[in-house]
Amino acid sequence: MINDHILSRVNPESLSSYLANNGWKNESPTNADLFKYTNKVGAILILPASSQAPRYSKSVTNVLETLADWEERSVKEIFQSIVNPSTDTLVFSFKGQEADKGSLSLGYLHQVIGNLKDTIAYSACSEWQPRPFFDRRTKRSLEMSEKAKFGQTDLGSYVINISLAHSRSSAQKEPIERKVFKRIITSLTQVREEVTGVRQIDVNTDYKTGINANLAESLSQLNRTGISLNVKATWDAVIPVDDVFKKTIPIEERMFEVLDSVSVQFRGEEAAKDSVSILKAKVVSLTKDSSNEDDNDFDEDNYIILKVIDPERFPVSKVRVSLDTEDYRKACRAHLEGQEVSINGELGKDKNRWWLLKYENFTISQNQ
Repeated sequence: MINDHILSRVNPESLSSYLANNGWKNESPTNADLFKYTNKVGAILILPASSQAPRYSKSVTNVLETLADWEERSVKEIFQSIVNPSTDTLVFSFKGQEADKGSLSLGYLHQVIGNLKDTIAYSACSEWQPRPFFDRRTKRSLEMSEKAKFGQTDLGSYVINISLAHSRSSAQKEPIERKVFKRIITSLTQVREEVTGVRQIDVNTDYKTGINANLAESLSQLNRTGISLNVKATWDAVIPVDDVFKKTIPIEERMFEVLDSVSVQFRGEEAAKDSVSILKAKVVSLTKDSSNEDDNDFDEDNYIILKVIDPERFPVSKVRVSLDTEDYRKACRAHLEGQEVSINGELGKDKNRWWLLKYENFTISQNQ
């Protein structure tokens, strides 16, 4: 049961908006004391027009319970959809002796929040450009994780609610925030299916829709002795979602072991990378990720291809590197003026492509 204090957050305006967005029609006369809503099959809901009306909380409770039965969702989920419209939520329920008392150590909680932010950021990276692994989070993926909100915990256990409001509302096109959360659920489902023997992780294809090395690593860092988790999502009802994304996914010891293994599988040859002291090269290609043209509010993730000037001292002739915005501008200038550049980092391989990882000191050579 939702208490009166929480019910006070459900005002007639927010509830009316929710009903209108979900196919209910207001058939009340102007200035009526009661709102009468009907849907396409003739069901009726009665709601006081003012939150100051007698027994307002009781009336709202009745409406929420009716909507929960009608939509086959919990009263809590209906409540969250009303007070946080156009928002999806990931619910992480921690189980164990410590968590069941409603508390977690501050050090572990700090670690959890950081890893959940990384999970969101790397899911966003993968939505914009699916890859088996990323060297680092991109600027716009960090903006996505910063946009997420930390919700209240629930009584009886320790529960973290992470919400993302949609940047646009459209029943015809999924917002990027919805896709980011769906990828996280897909990733956990893929790993769970390996744990239960349903299928094995396919490192050649699964990263395109779900798990990759970075997601596996950030999720595996939630591990703590004596703690297990259940993860589920609650979705904004305006935009439909398949039932497969509504299931609760348990994460326990065996799941954490598989997450660690999956990370190594996706990185493959990247794990045996070589340190490069100073690489001298010329910029031969400038690439931006334009796969999501609607997301113009975000900076593009910038990639260049370098042609090695002295291949005898370097094991490959060409190498890719992901640059931050300032260094990408330098690369553009060097490419335009035909200047050499120098850079150092670690050489790694993603399938048949070589990348320079953890790069530093990208500079334009002065003496040519």
